[in-house]
Amino acid sequence: MSKAVDCTNKTDGVYERSCRSYTRCTEGEAEVVNCGIDEAFNTKTDICENKWIVEPPCGTYRDCADSKDGSYPDLETQCRSFYTCLSGVFFGHTLCPAGLVFHKELSVCDYVDNVHPPCGNNITALKGKL
Repeated sequence: MSKAVDCTNKTDGVYERSCRSYTRCTEGEAEVVNCGIDEAFNTKTDICENKWIVEPPCGTYRDCADSKDGSYPDLETQCRSFYTCLSGVFFGHTLCPAGLVFHKELSVCDYVDNVHPPCGNNITALKGKL
């Protein structure tokens, strides 16, 4: 996260989150909180915690040893997140914004109607592949 959320007129709470950081609004002020080296953002508690106790998608390690470089949908979260592999190394998870799923072909989070199964419901995207 490079830019803080505008917390003006927002109630206190967490407004922007990724697996490694989040933005917390308190009394109209934004604070970007970066998780520690062995921590991940816990979507249930809205804080950074030890990565071994955080549930998927942020606390789950993926084996990238045999994977090509790129981003992959996390099927365990119904594609509401994705993980990145580079040179056989796992580079972590990224959460999609609410209501979006990972579109592998475009490497972006997109509306479910624009993405083919198993992440979306756009079967017309599959017609040429059947």
